[in-house]
Amino acid sequence: MTIIDRKPKTAQKKRIYKSFVEYKKNVQDRLSPEIIEIFQNQFVNLWTNKYSSERTRQLFNKAKVNLFSVFPLPAQTGTKIININSASPEKLTSILQISEPLAQKIIALRNKLGGFKDPQDLAQLPEITNLEWQEWKEQGIIITAK
Repeated sequence: MTIIDRKPKTAQKKRIYKSFVEYKKNVQDRLSPEIIEIFQNQFVNLWTNKYSSERTRQLFNKAKVNLFSVFPLPAQTGTKIININSASPEKLTSILQISEPLAQKIIALRNKLGGFKDPQDLAQLPEITNLEWQEWKEQGIIITAK
């Protein structure tokens, strides 16, 4: 198993990984194994040098910036709880970090359903994907329907 076969942990890395995997599937049949190996090695080198935690620490030290003031620890961020059955459009946009039109769609769906029974009812909107759910979870946002 190569480094590329391992799944990344953050949302940004997941998007990059997903794009790479899709690209790899499309191109793999047309390229020789040697070229694929070269490409994978270059990707691993780029990934390691650009996105490694050590490289990030070096850049922050060079800039004389405290890493944790920019990226607070999870314990410092706190948990945000939002009730989607009672939240105003302003609360939806500020806590979930979504657009105003999407907040209006959530409220329209809430009115249509007579209230959400489960937070997963939001998945009826095509704009709400698994990526949004993952990002909300990483940000410590808890969505309730009670």
